Amino acid sequence: MARQHPRFAPRRRHQHVTPASQGASSPLRLLEAELHRLTQRTRELKAALQQAHHRIQHAEQEAQAQRDAQLLALRETVHTLYERLHTQIQQEHAFWQSRLRRPLASTWLAFFFGSIIGDHRTETVIHAYRERCLRQQNTPSAAVRELTRKLHQTERLLHRIQQQPLQESKQLRQARSEAFELTRHLNAVERQMQTIRLKLVELRIRQS
Repeated sequence: MARQHPRFAPRRRHQHVTPASQGASSPLRLLEAELHRLTQRTRELKAALQQAHHRIQHAEQEAQAQRDAQLLALRETVHTLYERLHTQIQQEHAFWQSRLRRPLASTWLAFFFGSIIGDHRTETVIHAYRERCLRQQNTPSAAVRELTRKLHQTERLLHRIQQQPLQESKQLRQARSEAFELTRHLNAVERQMQTIRLKLVELRIRQS
């Protein structure tokens, strides 16, 4: 086959290399693309972290409200028990005072009490009766003892809850755990971005 003259032979298409096409996959462009991606990721992490902090704040407010409601209920219980105890003591004191003011008001009571102590002499019966009334007056009744027990028990519970730190709910623990993980991830991404920025500075200095 005859060889074609170079003038009429089909020309080869020479690809013109532009700086844009030359740098499409250069380290500089790759680093810039990675920095852009990490910047977007940082925005996402910061938004998620802000939401987690909002959930933490909401959970803390709920926990504080529950604690305040519990303390208020216990304070009201203490107040109610104190009033009941005070009333009970007053009633019992009034009862025994009335017995002391009117000792042995009837003959049958004197005879009955005299039979208990084994002595029916009037002075002896009156003296023994007064001593018994005073002893009963100074001895807390079963009702007073029970009210006192409940009062002290409630006061101890109130004091213990006041001294304890705020109890974490399940939602609060989850929100704090999520915020911790997001913060850790965000710090890692920001360190990675800082490394890329330093590399970009070095590459631009070399190319300048």
